[in-house]
Amino acid sequence: MHDLVTLLGLFKIVTEDLSAEKYVTASLVIPLTNLLKQEIKQTKISTAIGLSVLNDLLKGIEDRLVPLQENLILAKATILDPRFKKLHVMSAMAAANAITDLSKEIISEHKIRGNRSPTVGVSPRVEKETTSLLWDRHEDMLLKNMFNASEVFGKSFSAIPAELKQCLDQPNILRSSNALKFWIDSRHFTPVLSEIAAKYLISSATSVASERIASTINLLVPNNCSSQIAEHKKRVFLKTLTEKYWYA
Repeated sequence: MHDLVTLLGLFKIVTEDLSAEKYVTASLVIPLTNLLKQEIKQTKISTAIGLSVLNDLLKGIEDRLVPLQENLILAKATILDPRFKKLHVMSAMAAANAITDLSKEIISEHKIRGNRSPTVGVSPRVEKETTSLLWDRHEDMLLKNMFNASEVFGKSFSAIPAELKQCLDQPNILRSSNALKFWIDSRHFTPVLSEIAAKYLISSATSVASERIASTINLLVPNNCSSQIAEHKKRVFLKTLTEKYWYA
C-alpha cells in the first residue's frame, strides 16, 4: 500500500498543478511529464505489486504523456516560458520543430509590421528555490546547466531571429516568477515575441478550469435558463470573489 501511495502521490501533484486556473499551465505539461518520469524511475519500491504498478505507470507515461512534446502548441509554450525554455524538452526533433516554427512566426510578423528584429535585456542568474518533490528535481536540473544556452541537443540555431535567440540564451528565471508578467514587462523591447509568447502561454493544459466555471454557473443559474445573460455573468463573477473582498 505504501508503494502505491508513493507512486500515485506523484500523479496527484501533477494533476493539481495542471488543473490550476490562476497561472499559466500549457507550459507545465512537458516539464511535469519529464519530472514525473524521472521521479518514478528513481522511486524505491519494496513489493512485487509496487514494482508491477511502477512499470505500468512508466509505460503509460511513455505511451500517452511523452508524445505530448510533439504537440507544437505545448512545445512552443514551454520554450517561450522563461522558467523552462529547452530544459525539459526530451526530443531533439520536437525542440527543433518548435524553434523553427517560432522563427517563421516571428519573421512573418516582423515583415507585416515592417520592423527589424530587436533584442532583449539579460535577466540575472537565479538561485535554487525550495519547492515540492517534483519541482526540486527541476531546480537541480537548472543548477547543473544540462543544456548549452546556444544549442538544442547539440544543434546550433544561428539563423533564428535575434530576440528569440537572445531569449533562449538568457538564464532561466525563478520558477515562482510570473511568466506572463515577464513578457508583459519585455513588450517594449520585443513586442512581436512578447505577443507570440502570450498567445501560447494563455492556453489551458486541461479543461478543469472551464469545468469549474460550468459548475459555478449550474449552481447560480436556474435550470430553465439555457443562455448566459449579463445578470448570470455578474452572479458568476461575484461567486468567485474571496471573503477578503466582501468584508474588507
